[in-house]
Amino acid sequence: MYRMEMEKMEETPSAGRRIAALLIDMIIVYVVYLLILLSAGREPQLYKFQLAFPYPLAYGLLLFLYSFIFDILMNATPGKIILSMRLSPPDRGWMVWLFTRELFKANLYIFLLDTIFGVLLSGGKSLRMTDYIFNGGVVEHTPSPEPMPQLPPRPLYRPPSPPPERPPQEAPVQQATYEGRCPRCGMPYALTADGREISGLWNGMCIWCGYPVLRHLGV
Repeated sequence: MYRMEMEKMEETPSAGRRIAALLIDMIIVYVVYLLILLSAGREPQLYKFQLAFPYPLAYGLLLFLYSFIFDILMNATPGKIILSMRLSPPDRGWMVWLFTRELFKANLYIFLLDTIFGVLLSGGKSLRMTDYIFNGGVVEHTPSPEPMPQLPPRPLYRPPSPPPERPPQEAPVQQATYEGRCPRCGMPYALTADGREISGLWNGMCIWCGYPVLRHLGV
């Protein structure tokens, strides 16, 4: 079911575009083939190019390696990339499918038979018999749309809660104080009405000279 949905989403390119992509790849490989011959010191004889297969076996092998490597690494040959196409591999056995369809390119006669039987078996929907058997093929290369960036959800506004109510504090009761000076050193001190020390005294004695002020006062 997933495969059927994907086939509906992926559009199959026209036969003309697929043939044009194949011609682009064949021209690229042909240029590489000529450069190899020139680097090997052999002058390419263009009028003999259609002999044997009808193109030489070395060229067919080079075309196979070219297509196989590009389709594995990039899922498309340069010809398909230029015309915005890519491979749609089957769910199972994709390596066998890819090896078979690229190997058939090494011989033009086998490639033509593969194409003819593919058109007849699929009713014109597939151009390769290998694609029809393995349920693979070539589709339009439509890049998937990038998802729109989603902003994080805005937090719900919550009004600030009022501060907790504090019980009213009672004002401290002001007690009457008694202030005086040390009879010995004359430094000031302070006492409450009930004789508790406030300042200037410690244990009833002056903090400056140690004179027993409270004993002197009779407290």
